[in-house]
Amino acid sequence: MRKTTLIILVFLIFGSISYGQFTAMLPSMVSSPNENVAMDMNVTGLNTNNIISIQFYIQIDPAALTFQNITNFQQSGLMVGFINGNTITMVWTGASPKNFPDGRLLTLNFKYNGLTSPVSFIPLNCEVLKLVGGIPVVLTGTFTNGSVSPFPGNQAKAKLDSLLNVPPGTTTVHLKYGGFNGNVGSITQRISYDPSKLTFIEVTGVGNLAVGFDVNLTAGILTITWTSGVGKDINYPASMFNINFNYINSSSTNVNFSVGCVILTTTPPTNIPVSYTNGLVSPALCPWIPVPNQQFNMSVIAKLYISNVLTTNPSDAIGAFVGAECRGIGYPDPALNGIIFLTITSDVQTGETVTFKAWKSATCEECFVAETMPFANQSEVGTVGSPFEFHCGMVQLCTTFGAGYTWFSVNVNPGSMALNSLFSNLTPCENDRIIGQQSFATYFGTQWVGSLSAIDPKAMYKMKLCTQQSWCKQGSPVSIEPITIASGYPWIGYLPQSDLPINTALAGLVPAAVSNDRFNGQSSFATSTGTQWVGTLSTLQKGKGYIIHLANSSVLTYPTGMDNPGITIEDPPVVLSSPTGDNPVISLRYNMQLISTIILPDGSTSTNSGDVVYAYVGDELRGMANPVSDLNGRLFLSVGSDVESGEEVT
Repeated sequence: MRKTTLIILVFLIFGSISYGQFTAMLPSMVSSPNENVAMDMNVTGLNTNNIISIQFYIQIDPAALTFQNITNFQQSGLMVGFINGNTITMVWTGASPKNFPDGRLLTLNFKYNGLTSPVSFIPLNCEVLKLVGGIPVVLTGTFTNGSVSPFPGNQAKAKLDSLLNVPPGTTTVHLKYGGFNGNVGSITQRISYDPSKLTFIEVTGVGNLAVGFDVNLTAGILTITWTSGVGKDINYPASMFNINFNYINSSSTNVNFSVGCVILTTTPPTNIPVSYTNGLVSPALCPWIPVPNQQFNMSVIAKLYISNVLTTNPSDAIGAFVGAECRGIGYPDPALNGIIFLTITSDVQTGETVTFKAWKSATCEECFVAETMPFANQSEVGTVGSPFEFHCGMVQLCTTFGAGYTWFSVNVNPGSMALNSLFSNLTPCENDRIIGQQSFATYFGTQWVGSLSAIDPKAMYKMKLCTQQSWCKQGSPVSIEPITIASGYPWIGYLPQSDLPINTALAGLVPAAVSNDRFNGQSSFATSTGTQWVGTLSTLQKGKGYIIHLANSSVLTYPTGMDNPGITIEDPPVVLSSPTGDNPVISLRYNMQLISTIILPDGSTSTNSGDVVYAYVGDELRGMANPVSDLNGRLFLSVGSDVESGEEVT
């Protein structure tokens, strides 16, 4: 009994699937322009004497195919439509159930205009109903799409060149003919292109095509017409058309034959079947070839900035190098706003320093990249939400120099770091100063003169100006090189292109800082606990300069992002808001630092960040600070002055 039940269930399941399915198929065909195309739709599964309705929607490219009619349908009442300029509709409903044998159901008739067109079912709008026990049932359909393409075997051929490694600027796409008899009487060529990437300049002819032609441009379609009353040989290389464009975009773009291309003989005018080959203009691709088959790898998710502008051009590239060896290439993905997925390979697990180059497809040249990173097998740098940044070409540094003294450094190289070139856009007063730790310059007449002649990016300087001025300079990012820090109070610059939290920026200090080492900004500072930096200086900023005091001579290598790939390096510096509305005088020449606490009347130490200590010289506010609750209420107070000593601070 169990065996019989199982057999019946299996029969019912498989039986229902079998009689509920059909197939509809369209072929892929070839043709020549201006020829008629008869495309049969073949079906299976409709030969059951109980089909009551059929509906098909089929989509075409009207540029390549002109729909004419439907023939060979064996029943009456087929309603045919053409909607949306590209969709053929056909609907049949029978007065009684009918049988449709396997094979041809109907024929779609077109005029072929050239190029390739899909002929595709729209499954959501296709439906076949059969009558089962007096109830209409929808059959499940399987669809095979078709197409019509140019016949490749025509003797006569027309070809647009495909151009590779094309720099921006004027470029020529040749239109060449071959396989024609010497009696061509007229030519009509319609050619499409993308005006956002190619700007049409002119058409010139060569040989028998040098005269007798006309050119018309309408909505991105270039029409070339040529006639000869006696018939001519138009074959390449003796004859051709030169189509001249200005290539204005560094991504690939097609140059295609469009609908309406016709070539005729002379007397009598007769259509010549032609096979057409479309063209392409493509930028120069980067020439690097990564070393294959290496044992280890790491992954980087990044973005590339060229001259401070994010590139989403897939023809640009970032290359990873160890020495002269290319270890990986990544390309911007325009669909992801320029995200790059870069795999870097090596035959050692750690220890190699990876440098980078960018490829600028717009100018077909390599571009220096300042960022570097150590190779570490299976490490991950950057995320899609917070990608690592590569910078090549020009970047811009902007800073505000106050009236008085401003501590600064420069992390861009505009080509010359000489004072008179670098600060040519400032308007100093006589006797204004640029002061280095061991040399200085003064402004005299129309130029800076003195023992200091150029800026070292690794050093800090003090700018003394008579008035507040904003200064910006574009240049290449300076390379991030190690800075040797001796004993005493060295003045150091800031090399990275982004602001960094102080503990991230100084993580590359070797040997590491010890307790009570100091890192001073102009109006804030931090001290080392032996494990971290704490104080009012929380973020190091590009354009700023700093004074460091270490117990041990050390070497500082600023990070390029590898050591802390998950950090968003836009943490703003902490700015104390004055409850009284008073703010310290800025741009003073000297400063001193105090680490202290506030003792309340009951003898306890304040840990309230809303409490503030103000430092005055006379009535002039020179500094303020508040307790840090995480450090038992310690406050870090910088007090400024224009004299080295002698003032009484209250």
